[in-house]
Amino acid sequence: MEKSSERTDKIKKTRGVVIDTNLFLYMVEHRVDVIEEAKTFGNVFTIEAVLKELEKISKKGKGRWKKNAKIALRIIKKRRIKLLHNSSLEKKLSVDKKLLKLVDKGFIIATNDRKLIKNIKEKLGRVLRVRQRKKIDVF
Repeated sequence: MEKSSERTDKIKKTRGVVIDTNLFLYMVEHRVDVIEEAKTFGNVFTIEAVLKELEKISKKGKGRWKKNAKIALRIIKKRRIKLLHNSSLEKKLSVDKKLLKLVDKGFIIATNDRKLIKNIKEKLGRVLRVRQRKKIDVF
């Protein structure tokens, strides 16, 4: 019973949606606009580490991943996705661990990464993901 009330409290305290690297790439690959759906939960953000991953893929990636990363970076600028800055203590953490810290602060994480989704569920956080190429689920 306690887990249910904890989850209800977190739902009420949603501070916005943070989009992960793989969801930006998925959005471009499958032409799905996750950003509009995410806006229904508040402001839409990403983190510096996600930008760095996309920049790295856009420079060193191969084929469609390179192209999709470039398009994703343009989408971030064009749609004015807000950037959450990391504290100096968190700089050495992996992108997934940084995103998990944001779950504790009341953010919904937008990702299709199965491992990350599992970790978010364990923390009783909320996830926005795309299923069957067009359906957007929040749980």
